[in-house]
Amino acid sequence: MDEYDVDLIDYLRIIWKGKWLILACVIVALATSATVLWTRPDKFSGTASYRLYQSLSVLGISGLDQKELLNTVLYFQSYYEKNTKLALTARTSDGRVAVTLAGPLPPDDLTQAFGRLSVSVNNQLKQYIRREIAQAVVSTSMHIKQLTRQRDTLKTQMDALGSPAPDDPLLGYLAQKTSDLYAQLAQDQVKLEALNTTDPTALFTVETLGEPVVFQIRPNRALSLAVSGVLGVFFGLFLAFFVHYLEDVREREGRAEGKELKSRYVV
Repeated sequence: MDEYDVDLIDYLRIIWKGKWLILACVIVALATSATVLWTRPDKFSGTASYRLYQSLSVLGISGLDQKELLNTVLYFQSYYEKNTKLALTARTSDGRVAVTLAGPLPPDDLTQAFGRLSVSVNNQLKQYIRREIAQAVVSTSMHIKQLTRQRDTLKTQMDALGSPAPDDPLLGYLAQKTSDLYAQLAQDQVKLEALNTTDPTALFTVETLGEPVVFQIRPNRALSLAVSGVLGVFFGLFLAFFVHYLEDVREREGRAEGKELKSRYVV
């Protein structure tokens, strides 16, 4: 127990002797950390969730789903990174798309960035729907022309029969086919009219689920300064004990040289 007390007192004496060295290391560590922290901009992160509702199936159009919404959001990834220094990430979860923006923008500006992203996504989806409608119009028009040619061919065949008996099986077959073609033509013409007159914005809605949640991600100045101070203390202690070790070695070498000289004079 006495040896332990002696060692502890020796350690405390070394620490007290090197107190100015330890204090200097702490000050240098804090000053360096503060300089770095206060020259770096604050960085914030925000998350918003979007859900897509669409009714394109009434026009026979498919493809606008959660995956397409995700791809549309990620389409703006490079734009935000290049022009606003914001990192954009997105993922699907529980039928919604969670979008995260992170960068050196204050909370209000980051919230506005989410608003601009929502507008951009809606505009991009409108263009997507317009393209799909244009393709559907072309496809439906071609189908109408094809049905019209088939109808005209059937009418020509019926006219070629002249005046057959009402119970002629060929006449009945041609009449049924002609009736089916008229029904298909009527359906396609209604569909074509709907495609030409439908407003794309009425076919989908991108709903923002709540307000974006924004928080600061770095730098955490208080924590960083505390860590820097602790590291400064440990480095200062290391230097204090190292200096004490060097002084102790030098002192022992001096005593050894003194003894050697003394022995020479005695001889």
